[in-house]
Amino acid sequence: MTTEYPSEFPALSAPFQPIQRKPLMQIFHTGRLTKANKSDAAWDLYANHQLFLPPGHRRLVDTGVSIEIPEGYVGLVCSRSGRAYEDGVHVLNAPGVIDSGYRGKIGVILRNSGTNSGITIYEGERIAQLLILELPNIELVNTDSVNENTDRGARGFGSSGV
Repeated sequence: MTTEYPSEFPALSAPFQPIQRKPLMQIFHTGRLTKANKSDAAWDLYANHQLFLPPGHRRLVDTGVSIEIPEGYVGLVCSRSGRAYEDGVHVLNAPGVIDSGYRGKIGVILRNSGTNSGITIYEGERIAQLLILELPNIELVNTDSVNENTDRGARGFGSSGV
């Protein structure tokens, strides 16, 4: 949104961008929700209990966090890259979607795809990341066809190389 100053203020006639307020996100938790650095895109989610995760298995891990995401936003639960690389532990349905209308505790489905003897997830350990994104306001329209006149067209899986 660009605003023009009235002509009686010639020194201020350049357009300016008004300050946008951050949406408020209500948080209720018995667990933790933190950012290691102010510039981090996502908040760290922590295990609210200890569990053992054998290779090839998955578990739903309680974080103890409930949030109220503002309407027009979505929460995405993503894997932690270091844990995925080091141990093969990742969020199974990544990214997990948290709709703005959801008010229950955040659970994270962790899977151990590693070949180790299993991983112990300790209470208070960082297990995933929560990314909050604004959603575009899009209206879906039913149609009889879609325009395939693009550089890719209808070519799908593997069409750009492996």
